Amino acid sequence: MKSLYCIVHPSMPVGFADDGTAFNSGCTIFNVTFPKTAYVEVEEIHFRNYYVAYLTILARKHGSGKGEDRREWRPCLRSKQLMPLPHCEQGSEDYFVIRAQDCLFPLTNIVELRFVLRQPSPVWKEFKVEELQLFKAGAGGGSKDVTLPAWISELGSEKKEGDDRQLKGVTSVVELSKQVQQLWALTEQANTSQTSASLGRYDIDGCYDINLLSYN
Repeated sequence: MKSLYCIVHPSMPVGFADDGTAFNSGCTIFNVTFPKTAYVEVEEIHFRNYYVAYLTILARKHGSGKGEDRREWRPCLRSKQLMPLPHCEQGSEDYFVIRAQDCLFPLTNIVELRFVLRQPSPVWKEFKVEELQLFKAGAGGGSKDVTLPAWISELGSEKKEGDDRQLKGVTSVVELSKQVQQLWALTEQANTSQTSASLGRYDIDGCYDINLLSYN
């Protein structure tokens, strides 16, 4: 899993005012946007609850298909219960994970998310979600398994020399190994037979061959 960079916007209470009297509906909303990319694929949503009884998530998708409108909000999670009893504290501060398979449709090509938080109980004056993190699948997520060629997978196994695989234009692995071993043996032999005596350029047994000398 890889963390998604996102911006969590401030929450706004949903309500109405009439003749100067405000009414608290027990519902707040906030949006999550992804400023560094046009759209994202969300695999998991992690958060800590703080006295939210029910959670609904809406999504706006990138309009890639005919008739799709990126301005349209579609519910991908409906009224998930976070607190079994809204008037009691059970589940009020638990951690939750929302996975893609828990949603009504795959969270692909997501442009923006909207979280709708509801707390019908008047006992709790404040409710919200904390430590919100969104994750996408890793580099290998959702991709097919890549099968290695047979000649690569067999390199680490013991096999007879006649079973060696050889690509066109490429030296056989076994033959190349033999050549490297021979080169190493020659190098070791040269190192052990080194002498400290200086060798002249044209001397042969302490004398010079007249035919090798040149005159200016």
